[in-house]
Amino acid sequence: MKAALAALLALGGPAVAQSLGGPALCRAVWDDLTARAAEVAILTGTVAGAEGGACVIEDVRLDLPGEYVPDWQAAKLRLSGAALPWLVGEPVSPERLEIGIDGLHLVIQTGIARMDYLYAAQARAQTTRVKAALAWDKAARTLSVETLDIDFPGDNRVELTAVVDGVDLSDEAALQMSATGFALREADLTLRTHGLFEWYALMTLGPSVLPEEGDMEAAVAELKSEAAEMVRALPTGTFAEASKTALVALIDELPNPAGTLTVAFRAANGFGPVRFMGYAVEGVPDTLEEAAPLLEGVTVGIGWTHEETR
Repeated sequence: MKAALAALLALGGPAVAQSLGGPALCRAVWDDLTARAAEVAILTGTVAGAEGGACVIEDVRLDLPGEYVPDWQAAKLRLSGAALPWLVGEPVSPERLEIGIDGLHLVIQTGIARMDYLYAAQARAQTTRVKAALAWDKAARTLSVETLDIDFPGDNRVELTAVVDGVDLSDEAALQMSATGFALREADLTLRTHGLFEWYALMTLGPSVLPEEGDMEAAVAELKSEAAEMVRALPTGTFAEASKTALVALIDELPNPAGTLTVAFRAANGFGPVRFMGYAVEGVPDTLEEAAPLLEGVTVGIGWTHEETR
């Protein structure tokens, strides 16, 4: 969980970074992150030093295992905030962490030198910019995603804010307890897609839901019809009719949706692992009616606005 927090937080505490050694702190933080990432992938990069209070790492590469599995590369990564010294064991409160990523792109590795070179050159022309800022309120035990802004190539963007209760970063034991006691209180998502769905979701979802042979158009039409019926059956107390209508309109545009999706999630008592504990013994609900208690006090407002692709 600490590694996940580190990946999400970074840019707001220059005084802290400088007082704890600047470049030395940056090196320690990066060494810690690469060591944690080693459990699932190979993370490399060049620590350029401290710049304006932020740790700057250049030529970042996340090499995921497996053939034809895309690897992540970025020209520059900026990290800053009070959470940086906390990550390497300094006795400070991790009140803030921000991240900035420039030139982020996916690169396919085939093992064929010529093709790997061409894919890498192609990927560098389609880069993504990421900004994230998280803040932790120790007294309230609240973690706020103040900003998560992912600006994809073309007219594609994802923006998210959220508030999570029950998060205690005081020490390792408290952090572990938070993993089972946290609860999402609110979240607001805006997703603009003009090719985003096709690039990042279609090829993952398609092979798992479509038959290998036959009439693909008919198969897609049937899947869309089933999905629309499921949406219409969602509990109205959580999903208003306007939200269901918006979702059905989005489904109708698949596999090439073009427009802006908005989602406003609210849960006065929070939504987290505690809600699922009863099902550890009873098993997962078979119907929406049986799952109704999971959504008690939860509202999800959904909007979909179609936009012509320019």
